[in-house]
Amino acid sequence: MKQTKDEYNLSDREDARTSLHTLRDYLAIGFRRRRLIIYTFIGIFFVSALLALHELIDKQYQARIVFLVKKERVDPMVTAESNPQQRIGDLTEEELNTEVQLLQSRDIEEKVIDTWALAQPPFWYYLIPPGWLNLDWNLLKKNAVRDLENKMAVQPLIKTNLINVTYQSSDPYLAARVLQTLSDLYMKKHLAVHRTSGTADFFREETNRYQRGLSLIEARLTEFGQKEGLVSVQLEKENTLRKLAEFEGTAEVTRAGIAEAKERIHSLEAQSTSTPSRLTSQIRTSPVLLEQLKSTLLNLELKRTDLLEKSKRRLPKPAPL
Repeated sequence: MKQTKDEYNLSDREDARTSLHTLRDYLAIGFRRRRLIIYTFIGIFFVSALLALHELIDKQYQARIVFLVKKERVDPMVTAESNPQQRIGDLTEEELNTEVQLLQSRDIEEKVIDTWALAQPPFWYYLIPPGWLNLDWNLLKKNAVRDLENKMAVQPLIKTNLINVTYQSSDPYLAARVLQTLSDLYMKKHLAVHRTSGTADFFREETNRYQRGLSLIEARLTEFGQKEGLVSVQLEKENTLRKLAEFEGTAEVTRAGIAEAKERIHSLEAQSTSTPSRLTSQIRTSPVLLEQLKSTLLNLELKRTDLLEKSKRRLPKPAPL
């Protein structure tokens, strides 16, 4: 039993020494190859940073526009009936594919590229001194058309009259503008392709006829004004507007005066109700009048005394009881 325990202890020590030697070996390898390990770590970190930066820079945005193709206009049928009924058939797959081809036509794509300057040389071209390298702009335009076709998808939706168009770009505003320009150019080309022959000439003639009529009427109006001594309509309008502005200003001043007069009337009426009928404004004493009053009072006192004396003389003395 004792030998077994010793054997176990020896085996444990040997395992510990083996693991210790293995760790030391790894550490020794690391110290010997430390430059390689550091360079490897820096390289992995640099590549990871470049990949993350590329994901951030090369972020793509997708713009989408949907076209609804409707068949509402047909050529009139020549029949013997007075009111022939015109029937509009359903839109066929060939007609829908025709609209798709119009959207993908080369002239429309080139106009889109010219509008938003999509045919740009590579970035390293600007690093080269001018005159060292001559670029083939036709080749750049062809490459821009190819790039536009790769980034733009035109697909008719199944069992519908809709055409879905998408465009991808790293600039979301540029993607939206490209599709908006594509839509405008497509509508112009659609009208030009499906326009009835002779329609443009008819409307051009009508426009010219109405323009000539308008010019004739304006000339007559000018001649009438010169004969009758009338001023121009624009001058009359300006004078009328100026007089109207002056009248409105005078009216505002008059309204303000009326309001002020009404307030004054209300104030005076309130004062008249609180003011007595008689109001002592000033008290003065006159010395001349006072002397006259004293003289008159003295004369009256003297007359009273004289009358008392006379009355005493005339009345008999009372008899003793």
